[in-house]
Amino acid sequence: MNVESEVPVRECMSTPVETVATETSLVAAAQTMRNASISALVVMSEPRSIVTSTDFVDAVAQERDVTSLSTADISTAVVTTVEPDLPLTQAAATMTQHDSSHLPVAEAGELVGMLSKTDLAQYQAD
Repeated sequence: MNVESEVPVRECMSTPVETVATETSLVAAAQTMRNASISALVVMSEPRSIVTSTDFVDAVAQERDVTSLSTADISTAVVTTVEPDLPLTQAAATMTQHDSSHLPVAEAGELVGMLSKTDLAQYQAD
């Protein structure tokens, strides 16, 4: 991906970050994602986790009863976050290194945005 090396994540990240509680049903989480036109939600667990559209697909493919599951049942622990002033090139490298399509953006421990591969592609197209 050919993004400008000095452009900070904050110029590209999506805000506000959509979050859900751990006990949120998958149906409610899917509705939130559809209504917000996003493909990931941060699950407000300790440690924080993330649920993505891929997690939904995996649950269905595994023939799990998605009507009885919560976000905590299919979410993935957030391995890493990035700072909003990190250059996009480094954030993209982090996504590649962790095989991730989404990176939560945190500043002083507070969630301030979400960076996705879609955000990077849209930024590059502009």
